[in-house]
Amino acid sequence: MNTSAKVFLLTETGDLSMMQEAPYDTEEVLQQFLARYPDLLPGDQINPDEPCRWLLIRREMGVPGEEEAGDRWSLDHLLVDQDGIPTLVECKRSSDTRLRRRVIAQMLDYAANAIEYWPMDKLRQFAAETAERSNADMDVAILSLLDSEDPGEIEPFWQSVEQNLRMGRLRLIFVSDSIPRELRRIVEFLNEQMDRTEVLAVEIKQFTGSGARVMAPRVLGTTEKARQRKIEPSTTSARRSRPWSTEEYIEHIQSSDLAPEAKSLVRRILDWGRKWEQEGILSLEGGKGREPSTILRAGRSNLLTLTGIGGVKIYYGFWRLPESITKQFRSELYEILGNSERVLDKEPDVASLLQQLDPDLKKFAPWLWKVASTIQQSVEDDI
Repeated sequence: MNTSAKVFLLTETGDLSMMQEAPYDTEEVLQQFLARYPDLLPGDQINPDEPCRWLLIRREMGVPGEEEAGDRWSLDHLLVDQDGIPTLVECKRSSDTRLRRRVIAQMLDYAANAIEYWPMDKLRQFAAETAERSNADMDVAILSLLDSEDPGEIEPFWQSVEQNLRMGRLRLIFVSDSIPRELRRIVEFLNEQMDRTEVLAVEIKQFTGSGARVMAPRVLGTTEKARQRKIEPSTTSARRSRPWSTEEYIEHIQSSDLAPEAKSLVRRILDWGRKWEQEGILSLEGGKGREPSTILRAGRSNLLTLTGIGGVKIYYGFWRLPESITKQFRSELYEILGNSERVLDKEPDVASLLQQLDPDLKKFAPWLWKVASTIQQSVEDDI
């Protein structure tokens, strides 16, 4: 007697097409789907108040067993969410007998050693390689994850990932087409007992029929007691729910230990920014990072960010201009700031150069106005 579950698909003609639960052909199939579609981990079920969004760091992530040693184990997937919480994912088919006690011990091995031995520079390198294989840019992927257009949030995000990792703020997820009762009980127990680490099981059933495939994920292992024990994400996040105001940023800079010339430079740039905002050349927006920041934006493009430590960071890659024009503007700034190689970096901080070579912004301000105007014109031409 066939007792497998069924779902029914309503076709365009109004007919019901029956789809029957079917096992995955191999574990590899399920792993590939998760790598391509991380949203199969249902973030809204994991955190209904602020659904998790995902960035894949690496598939088949090596885990060393001691410092400066080769990899001892291989984790199926490493992801991070928008709060910078490392999420370790292990996939097993229900037919695999390791899906019970053995996979629990295996995952705890991964987590315990990852906290100690995963270097952040390698994680960032792996994330960049994963993005490149998908013909994507890692920084753009992170901003999409953060639902932001402020490149100034990228570095604080990685700092948050490292802080969460070292403090054991992790999420461990067991994925299968069917979660056995024994594993679910263990997951619920661990999730209720562990304060910093969230332990979950995700059941992703597959239904096939009429040449179509449906995948239905369901989160198991969450209990109200477990929710109450966890540290609120807002206490660990590198981001704020609302942007910093310009006034908050100025107050932060003025009360800081920055040198007077650094404070003066920031105020001058803000004064120019406010003037151009009134003229419709650009807009001033607050960042959402841990520290106050202010973004000068032309259209949807980030011109530069004034950071919480008095930095003036320029993001050529986010100007949305043809590469030849960006290269020309970069060359002009290179001459303005004494032919410093720093200007040619991907995301240079030019605050110290401006303090030394153009503190009154006599050359920098006209250059920045020209960049903003060019971006605005390109937006109007596209319209």
